Amino acid sequence: MKVVIADDEEIILKWMKKNIEVLFPECQVVATCTNGSQALACCREWKPDLLFTDIRMPVMDGMELVSQLKKEGMAPYTVILSAYDDFSYAREAMKLGVKDFLLKSEITKEELCSCIQKAENSLKSEENWKKERKQEEMKSFFLEMMKEGDWNTPERLLVFERLWGGGDYTVMILKNENEQVGLERVEQIMEFFFQEKDRKIIFMPQNEREAIILAETTENEVSKLISEVHQTLTSFGNAEIFLCAGGIGREGSDLEKIYKGAGKIAERLEFYGRTDISKTGYEQYESLFKEEQERWEAYQYEQALETLEEIFDRFRREMPDVALVKRFVLDLLLKIYWNYLDEAQRKNCSIDELILITHCKNMDILEEKVTWYARQFILELQSQHPDYSEAVCKVLEYIEKNYKENISLEEIANYVHMNKSYLSHLFKKETQKNIYSYLLDFRMEKAKKLLAETKQSIYQVGCLVGIPDSAYFSKVFKKYTGMTPLEFRKQ
Repeated sequence: MKVVIADDEEIILKWMKKNIEVLFPECQVVATCTNGSQALACCREWKPDLLFTDIRMPVMDGMELVSQLKKEGMAPYTVILSAYDDFSYAREAMKLGVKDFLLKSEITKEELCSCIQKAENSLKSEENWKKERKQEEMKSFFLEMMKEGDWNTPERLLVFERLWGGGDYTVMILKNENEQVGLERVEQIMEFFFQEKDRKIIFMPQNEREAIILAETTENEVSKLISEVHQTLTSFGNAEIFLCAGGIGREGSDLEKIYKGAGKIAERLEFYGRTDISKTGYEQYESLFKEEQERWEAYQYEQALETLEEIFDRFRREMPDVALVKRFVLDLLLKIYWNYLDEAQRKNCSIDELILITHCKNMDILEEKVTWYARQFILELQSQHPDYSEAVCKVLEYIEKNYKENISLEEIANYVHMNKSYLSHLFKKETQKNIYSYLLDFRMEKAKKLLAETKQSIYQVGCLVGIPDSAYFSKVFKKYTGMTPLEFRKQ
């Protein structure tokens, strides 16, 4: 709290300054003045919170000083230092906004302490009232603009400037998913955070779980700010918070763009069930879905389901645009529906209901729906072809679990308790491939995935798919794909 003292008696000035600084170390006596004119100049310069002023001073007396400050719109909490015969000025002083009086001839440290505490409480109460009033005004302001959709009229821009008061800002949208922690608690933590940074914040609850926040920030700081705020909330046990911001605003005319930008990010956060936005990359999604479709063409249904799960995991990590995700999965299901099911089978799967997956509100529901349709399609498609025998199914299962090892035909035959020759004949008859060819194809598909999605060395990839000899691995990989492992990775 900044303090100015005005009195023409030097001993009073020194006594007041010393005792204020001892009793209230947080108070800063920014000026001591011997006349009202000096005090006026100091108040203009320092804009003090608290003013002690004598009434009888040369050049300009205390009453003139208080009157002039009121005219200029500067109204510090004012305490009159008075003598006995100055009480005739009391009524006039009260009209000018003077809050308290101290009798100079009887002033004590205790009285001074009580007077300053009273001033602090009054200033704090007034500050809280102004803050609450501004919060309510800003909340009404936002609600009105969102309802009417007209953000940039001259009148509204003036209102924004008055309520905000200047400075770069961002608009945050906050959603609190923790039913045990109320929004009031979240507001208190955020206000503390911004006070520590000496930044303005206006917290506008929209309901019990959501709030719009107007926060002072600087250019290129928004991502860092969101991260720090979220970390602070988590430190206080509020981990279930969705928080995002729409960018930097400098003028009132930026408000609509910033708010709507935050809304789009909030929609993505809610869809993915996340609390932060990751970088996105779209370039490989088409090839992923092309490979997925090829698995359906090759009747590799279990692998197709496994890959579908991996695609959804990748969506969660990278958080691409929600509309893009829905388009890719819908296109995949429609291609299977029209290209692989016959007319009778399509009657068992409603196309109208299938298209409704685009209305899914979050990623978990979308994955559940897509996987359900994929499994239904598999049931329909498998009804056209006899299932593999139990022995062949066990071979496929063994290869899937052990392809990383140096497995042999003898080991596989022992696993299914069959003669090697007969098992080889049976496997070739049902799958149109011999066991070693199938194993090699399986390993090459796994190698392609590792090369595309990891930074493992060529040697490490070979080891992970059961071919630790780098030269041999490169040779068979090129024969299988037409490219060396390095060329495949660079494509």
